[in-house]
Amino acid sequence: MKFVFNSKYDQAGAQIWIHECSTLLQKEGFETNINDWDNYSEYDIVIFMPFDQEIDKARKQNPDILIGLADPKLPFAFDTSKNADFLIVSSIEQRDIFLRYNPNIFIYYPFPDIRRIEKNHQAKDQIIIGYHGNKIHLNSFFPNITNALEELGRHYKVELRVIYNIEKLGHWKIGLPDNKYVQTNHIQWSPENIYTYLSQSDIGLVPSLMPIKNSVSLKKKACYSKNAFVESDYDYFLRYKYSSNPGRIYTFCQLGIPVVSDFFPSACQFIHEGYDHNRTGFIAYSAEGWFYSLYQLASNHTLRQLCADNLYAYISENASLERIIKHFIVFLQKLQNERNLIIDYNVKNTHQESELKWLILNETFQKVKRKVRNIKKRYKEKK
Repeated sequence: MKFVFNSKYDQAGAQIWIHECSTLLQKEGFETNINDWDNYSEYDIVIFMPFDQEIDKARKQNPDILIGLADPKLPFAFDTSKNADFLIVSSIEQRDIFLRYNPNIFIYYPFPDIRRIEKNHQAKDQIIIGYHGNKIHLNSFFPNITNALEELGRHYKVELRVIYNIEKLGHWKIGLPDNKYVQTNHIQWSPENIYTYLSQSDIGLVPSLMPIKNSVSLKKKACYSKNAFVESDYDYFLRYKYSSNPGRIYTFCQLGIPVVSDFFPSACQFIHEGYDHNRTGFIAYSAEGWFYSLYQLASNHTLRQLCADNLYAYISENASLERIIKHFIVFLQKLQNERNLIIDYNVKNTHQESELKWLILNETFQKVKRKVRNIKKRYKEKK
């Protein structure tokens, strides 16, 4: 197989799915080129980023070429996702939503090229907590993570190091912990600062959920009818992006730092609570859950070491870049051999959401009828 990877942009996604993927395939013995926009007839497989794809041109030059689209985004990629032979996505969340547009999907986790650092955790009076990523996830600290950090600051001296693109996005303010309890240091994102500052963290934070306004009242409004599904005001109501992925977890893993993460599917793939001997980290949602998780790690350097080592071992065994690329090669070889035997996973939508409302109303009506019959029966028996 001979590959060409084409993208005119140099964003983070292109670094992973264009440049990194090309390098890994070369190490496996395959010939690859980057940004050859005129000679599709010379290749077996082309992979585009979605915003500058040339699917029609590639197909016209070479009807037999396999065309992949990496990290498609909605709503821009409706048609292009259908026209590509396969998609490369970042997570199970992204795969789930794109199966309706294309049946051939490979999950290539967006793990950055971070060198492994062996970290030896020690008992400490001052705990350094690290974050890296988009500023928008810092805003979602409010209120649960913010409250948990401040509570931890009542027990330990806490330094919070947040690494994000300050130059482009400005300083983080929404959800910023009170400086009385948590000393926050804002650090401009750069590859060097990941090693210089983030690597010194004792605990890593991976927030990913979006705050929901008036969640209790919204849960009530979202009910089809009272107790139809045994609803409760205490049920969880979570919102996360379809493009959520475990990339930020991987960075902490490579740096030997244990993780506390929000509830989202990709996190649950890698963060396993279990019992202490096989725990890979902590998952939390409520302020109490975040404080519990942070306190457990802050107060026990042995547990920090265990979680960090277990997480690294799990990812190395199941999702290392070397393992991912080998699975990707098998995926493509199978697709080449069976491209006419594709299963369409798009499910016919024969049942509409509105139909459920009437089904529940009918069921409720039948329950009332049964109650009335039972009441009448008991009344006759008494007579």
